[in-house]
Amino acid sequence: MSDGDGQAAAGAAVIDVALTVWLAHRCRWAECVYVGLQVAALITSTHYMSIPRSMLLWFPLWLLGQEPRAGSVVPV
Repeated sequence: MSDGDGQAAAGAAVIDVALTVWLAHRCRWAECVYVGLQVAALITSTHYMSIPRSMLLWFPLWLLGQEPRAGSVVPV
């Protein structure tokens, strides 16, 4: 593993933990469990697993930008 891979994995791990905390704060329990268990498994793993690659499968992360904002107008 090159040094750049380690930095990408560390950055992705920080994003993953932040996403899990945000989902728990918003009481989105199903998504929190789905992502949180995978984050725990990846972070505590004894061998290298690609955290950035597995982030592609986490639909809650990609749907965050699709939620309507307060005060926004939704077209009919």
